[in-house]
Amino acid sequence: MRIKYQNWSTYIFDGFYESNLFNSDTELYLTEMLQEKDEEYEISNFEAYQENISQKASELLEEICKSSIIKSIKYLSITSPRYYNYSTDKLNLLIDVNLTKLKKYINKNKTAFNKYLKENFTSYDGFISFIPNNYKDFIYTYKTDKFERERCINVMLEYYILEKIKDSNYHQELYEYNGEIQLYYAEKIEESKNYA
Repeated sequence: MRIKYQNWSTYIFDGFYESNLFNSDTELYLTEMLQEKDEEYEISNFEAYQENISQKASELLEEICKSSIIKSIKYLSITSPRYYNYSTDKLNLLIDVNLTKLKKYINKNKTAFNKYLKENFTSYDGFISFIPNNYKDFIYTYKTDKFERERCINVMLEYYILEKIKDSNYHQELYEYNGEIQLYYAEKIEESKNYA
């Protein structure tokens, strides 16, 4: 079954706003790496840079998660919020998943999955969760509410992916690749753009 998936957790994908992938020190990093004094650098084609990093993240996720549960992960696009106050960039992926095996995995790990639901989907001031925050209600919603089923599948996928990348080199590989790609897209800031 192919599912359109968008990550919620920034542990899966940081986004490009004040994150390990891109932050206010990026231009300083580029200038230091290129060892140019009295020159400043920036990312020349930010959209191409974002696409490149997002595709690499999806490739790494596929390498780590490919199993009898997840058959493949295909990058579709990146979604950036209009404002970064409450959200960040998200990966949109097409995941070919064996739903029967995913449900068995969740059932086998129901204590840990229940903890995950409670920690991530309990409502509080400023946040109203539309996802049940316990295993029993979650499974009931999945089985009985056809309109919420896809959202429940996304939650199960998110949990599975988080568990798979927990003990992997995913972040290290992505950040190392990011450093190389930033240098590739680095461009000297022209005098007229340099306001220092």
